[in-house]
Amino acid sequence: MSIWRSIVQSGTPLALVLEEDFEVIETIPSRVIAEMANCDLMYLGRNAVHPDQEEREHFVVPGYSYNTHAYLITLRGAQKMLENNFENNIFAVDEFMSATYSEHPREDVRGLVWKDVSALSVKKEIIKQTSNSHNSTTAHMKDFSIITGASDWDAFVKRNLHPAAISKSWDLVVDEPIQDVISFPLFKKEFCQELIMHLNEENKWVYGRHQYYPTIDVLLSSVGLDDMYTRVLKEYVYPCAINFWTLEGNRYPNLVPENFAIKYTDQTQGHLDLHHDDGTFSCVMALNDEFTGGGTYFYRQKETHVGNVGHITIHPAQITHRHGARPVEQGERYVIVTFCR
Repeated sequence: MSIWRSIVQSGTPLALVLEEDFEVIETIPSRVIAEMANCDLMYLGRNAVHPDQEEREHFVVPGYSYNTHAYLITLRGAQKMLENNFENNIFAVDEFMSATYSEHPREDVRGLVWKDVSALSVKKEIIKQTSNSHNSTTAHMKDFSIITGASDWDAFVKRNLHPAAISKSWDLVVDEPIQDVISFPLFKKEFCQELIMHLNEENKWVYGRHQYYPTIDVLLSSVGLDDMYTRVLKEYVYPCAINFWTLEGNRYPNLVPENFAIKYTDQTQGHLDLHHDDGTFSCVMALNDEFTGGGTYFYRQKETHVGNVGHITIHPAQITHRHGARPVEQGERYVIVTFCR
């Protein structure tokens, strides 16, 4: 913030702001400088978390992004940053800057900031960040676009989804461990580990969000993962359910998901009472196996299912599949649950 204040106090018309961890890839082209007459802020390198809002010849109107290691800002842009009272709120500067021009995933942040900054980003990175997992405690932010698929969806699928899911050969890859409970490998184990790390680094766990059967959970929309997970559901999970139960009509490919991660621990909440879910069918994505006990118990079927890491389980939400979470005896169990309505 002191940099923005210095720009305003000195009346500097255009400033280049660099953090300590940068490397110049190429000289800033003259067209970038010229374009600053039409915007307040220009990223010279960043990590795109949400998809870009608009694409132009050499630039994009960025969506929600991380990293402030290299950007251009005008006097007008610095004034707008100061008017948004960043100093009165405690959150990372890259999240704050993104909130001034794009839709921040956190509702409470959206209410704090005027979305009045005109921002652009170069299409091709000009100055990159040099921090990595060996020299930075915030290196996970550099890789965040990798776990959201925001920058390259095809690369995301190839890197993170299990080949069995990509094949969509449902009759070959789907198991039915319990009657009308189906399961197949969706994500690779390494990706599940990245998700758990991100969930705990964000640390936005809440209790009591659901009135009758509360869990220690967090909406994926609160941690920037909802768009990615919803797309995976619609492209790979819904088609599997439609195939298995021979579901007909337009409603099933267009079900609206409520996606949230749950953390069960032996020290806090280890189980969940028997209940029906609010939806047409439900999905449980297993993220880890470093625990004893646990699993989903189906009362009518009198059986328990503990999914393998990276496997997603789908079951009817109502009437026939009343279920609960068996107590975790030791360790922590992480799952992503979806109510498909």
